[in-house]
Amino acid sequence: MSIEQLLDLTMELPLNDREILLDVITKRNAEEKRNEIAEYYNHAKKEYQKGNLKPQPLPDIINELEKELD
Repeated sequence: MSIEQLLDLTMELPLNDREILLDVITKRNAEEKRNEIAEYYNHAKKEYQKGNLKPQPLPDIINELEKELD
């Protein structure tokens, strides 16, 4: 099913049902993002404990994050 078909089908729902659906999807997305962050943290923590990661100055970290966002 394409996104367009899914949107058309969703728009056939009553407004209240669409609002509930939106809320459920938003909460599930947030939970999935939290899980991804937790997995990344656990992986990074293990790598740090193994000595594969070293502390960095905050400006270096900020610059690296900004590059990833571009």
